[in-house]
Amino acid sequence: MKNKAIIFASLLQPILLLLMVFYAFVPLYFGKEIVMQVHGYDPMDPFRGNYVNLRYDFNDIDNIKKSKNYAVLEEKNNIHYTKKIIDKKPKSGIYIQGIYNNFGIQKYFTTEKNAITLQNKLADPNYKSYAKIKIFKGNARIVEINFIKNNKK
Repeated sequence: MKNKAIIFASLLQPILLLLMVFYAFVPLYFGKEIVMQVHGYDPMDPFRGNYVNLRYDFNDIDNIKKSKNYAVLEEKNNIHYTKKIIDKKPKSGIYIQGIYNNFGIQKYFTTEKNAITLQNKLADPNYKSYAKIKIFKGNARIVEINFIKNNKK
């Protein structure tokens, strides 16, 4: 009986690990691709690696409950914006699930070289930045960050 418990415990750990990885990659393979405008900066954290902190329009919405929330999105000119944040799962439409004001797409991890490029362009007022995101049943993952040069002269 003791051997069965040890075998079960040793098999359970890698299975749970594989399920966590699968859960993280599901939006990338099965999700709907959208684009949202972002603002950000590179915090240069030596312990977490190379990443960029991103801010979306839902980060500026006040009165968000400190529980599970859903950012309901709407599309205008091929860009998605937050229409509203609600505390009940929407029956239809595109939405991102989060807790309080964290929707799981505020950090974008990348290589050191790419992080420096991203930081420079995010800080440059001559560029608008957009995140290409895939969403599957409220779970969102960032695919890439793109930049468009402003046409102001």
